[in-house]
Amino acid sequence: MGGEQALWGYRVRLEGERSGMAPSRETQLGQLLIRLADTLSEDADPVELMSVLAEGAVNILAVNEAGVMLADTRGVLRVTASSSERIRDLELYELQNHDGPCLECFTSGKPIVNVHLEAIAPDRWPRFAPRARGAGYCVVHAFPIRHRAQTIGMVNAFDSAERDLDPDDVHLGEAMAQMAAIGLLHHRAALDRESVIEQLQHALQSRVSVEQAKGVLSVRLGTSLPDAYQLLRSYARRHARAVASVALDVLSGELDDSSLIGG
Repeated sequence: MGGEQALWGYRVRLEGERSGMAPSRETQLGQLLIRLADTLSEDADPVELMSVLAEGAVNILAVNEAGVMLADTRGVLRVTASSSERIRDLELYELQNHDGPCLECFTSGKPIVNVHLEAIAPDRWPRFAPRARGAGYCVVHAFPIRHRAQTIGMVNAFDSAERDLDPDDVHLGEAMAQMAAIGLLHHRAALDRESVIEQLQHALQSRVSVEQAKGVLSVRLGTSLPDAYQLLRSYARRHARAVASVALDVLSGELDDSSLIGG
């Protein structure tokens, strides 16, 4: 089923490229919801799907950056996906300092939208707000990944423009986060505790491989880490493979730079 969905998404993008038009927001939302539905299968890769969610939030909500945090089986929040290294660093800073919109959203289980960092009370996010402003962001949003009474994470969106999300945008953000919650909770319920631990360990090992491959490509190609990751992701999508699998081929030398760029 996942292969058919990927092929469908590819055909939609290809038609858009041929016509010279980017897919509409409705088309992008449809593609995203279908991809998130992959979490209903036991062999899904939740980490990769959360990367799809972060990228989808950027495109559909028309913000600059987005990230996803998820709670592990002990309820500890972890940065799971981000649209850029800059956002990943900011979210890690937020967790390390226990201060910011993500933690507030996770605790309350309610969305946080249209918060202008220059206008908030000094004691609301005393560490996070100056850091985010220094990184160039003006407005932040957070949507709980929540189903019924259970919150398991959040989607965070950051904008460098003083632009509010309108009510339709807010509903879209909530819908994306809730769909992710339903899929993830179903996925977790289908696995026993041992399988969850094994999968998390595999996901963390995969992440290490991806980070190493990014570093190798960055040095070899003289490019930035985000651009190196984009090469890995683009190749993986073109060949319907997991990013971590492509990263391992880069590290082992089975995939050379010319194949990665041109393939």
